[in-house]
Amino acid sequence: KFPQSIAHLHNDYGQYQEPELMVHDVFYALDELFQLSAASIDQVLELLEDRIRRLMLGQSPTELPELLLAKAYVDDLRRSVRDTLDIVRHRGSSHWPRTKDSRLARKAERAANDLESKYVSLHRRCEECSDQCSNGITILANAGAREQTQKAIEQTDKVTKLTFLAYVFVPMSFSASFFGMN
Repeated sequence: KFPQSIAHLHNDYGQYQEPELMVHDVFYALDELFQLSAASIDQVLELLEDRIRRLMLGQSPTELPELLLAKAYVDDLRRSVRDTLDIVRHRGSSHWPRTKDSRLARKAERAANDLESKYVSLHRRCEECSDQCSNGITILANAGAREQTQKAIEQTDKVTKLTFLAYVFVPMSFSASFFGMN
């Protein structure tokens, strides 16, 4: 229904809305812009969710910085969606003109409620995505700690072997050098 690009928006803007209502209700007149914004946010979230899923599949500690960056993006997006949701819930501003006709007011209210439900859904998805990032960060950090622990255990094993060799060969070397004196 809506163009995929804002470059085409000016050609069809308002085509699916009631012109009389657009004249009397500013928030209704801006509905298509909010809808386009919601569609864009949805696409960005799809990309972020896909990237986070792929990062989580590898479960490699080297993915941790990218996952932290993805969480920062998601948290910024969540704040933006929350701010837009506040605007939608307040129907713009109390100073914005609204229609007095009850039939048109119901139509404007339906459009606003539909828009609000979209932004509530987007906000919920942002929160879920942020939680998924947090869980992934914890998992990857634990995997990194486990990897470091494994390396420390391997080093301890090598030091133990070296200590045993020193325990055997240092006294033997001392004895050999003592008996080898003239």
